[in-house]
Amino acid sequence: EMGILLIKDIPDDFELDAPQLLQVQVQKTREPIIDREQLTKMLADLRYPLYYLDFETVSTRIPPYDGLRPQQRIPFQVSIHIQSEPGGPLDHKEFLGDGRGDPRRSLAAFLLEIVGPQGSVVVYSGSFEGSCLAELARDFPDMAAGLRGIRARIWDLLIPFSRHAYVHPAFQGSASIKA
Repeated sequence: EMGILLIKDIPDDFELDAPQLLQVQVQKTREPIIDREQLTKMLADLRYPLYYLDFETVSTRIPPYDGLRPQQRIPFQVSIHIQSEPGGPLDHKEFLGDGRGDPRRSLAAFLLEIVGPQGSVVVYSGSFEGSCLAELARDFPDMAAGLRGIRARIWDLLIPFSRHAYVHPAFQGSASIKA
């Protein structure tokens, strides 16, 4: 009704909540906002070695393997970069199912072999990666304790962005890595 089409045209006295105000400020100034105190506190929770973990999954209407449900998420690939110390090199490990059988048990065993008992498990969506680990623990009770241990050490890289510790104009209001 006010004829405002762009964020940069929103009047300074327009009523907005705190996250909206940050987005308007970033779009108007084209400068990122960095809450160094909040970021420092968040980063202080990281414990080495760091395990950068990423799952790839598929879900199908018709289960490709016995014992699965329709639309069940099947992790078939995992990539892990390991950093033993601050500034240290990354060591890459990966698992890829061969497509001939259910890859989940082998993938879970791979995780337990590669991810040590200490250190932070860094992901970019704790809810997604965490639910993959929880489902593997549910489906393979003999490995559940180890998988739950990995899940308990998740450090979600999405949180600094979703909590507005770092806001960049290129994000256009989204913390999604895909966006």
